[in-house]
Amino acid sequence: MQSLKKVGVLGFKSLSEAMETRLERYFEMHDEVDVPTGLYDIIIKEIEKSLINVTMRHAGGNKVKAARILGINRNTLHKKLLTLDLENEY
Repeated sequence: MQSLKKVGVLGFKSLSEAMETRLERYFEMHDEVDVPTGLYDIIIKEIEKSLINVTMRHAGGNKVKAARILGINRNTLHKKLLTLDLENEY
């Protein structure tokens, strides 16, 4: 919750508001022809990778602690670390 408060300090009321602003800028940078297809999967993968990476750093590399913070099973976290190519980081 601490980091969400920091987002508020940066001028956004919520994480979703910050994301909406960034996505609007993304679309403004591209014309309709230039926007890549599969944007949903691209965004979800990027967000998930950042979420897990920052949480793992916050947990000091402790997968049990990170999984608890994320609300997922440790084995699920391990699989996501492999899938997102983060396993060697921790």
